[in-house]
Amino acid sequence: MRKLLPQQPEALRDGKVARLLADQLVPGEIIILKRGSNIPADCRLIEALGVRINNATVTGESLSKLRTAEPSEKEEIIHAHNILIARTSMVSGEARTLVFATGMLLNSARSRT
Repeated sequence: MRKLLPQQPEALRDGKVARLLADQLVPGEIIILKRGSNIPADCRLIEALGVRINNATVTGESLSKLRTAEPSEKEEIIHAHNILIARTSMVSGEARTLVFATGMLLNSARSRT
């Protein structure tokens, strides 16, 4: 039933937490994620506590991956440990992230890296 409902991530707007539809997110937005969250956009971790991500929908990998807010040396965005990719899910932890690509921007942002 939960999958049938529109995705409504929590975002910081005007200093307050607001629930938005995923398609209302814009680059530069800060969103708050927790265990069980679906990642609504490509974003960079700015705070992370025990974050593990299931990337199976994008990479086919069956094991969850640890993610941190530390800078990453990886050139490919899909392998950077401080990046969360849209359409993946958060297996554990809590995070604040900065959105850098949404909707139609997703494909162009991924192709540049």
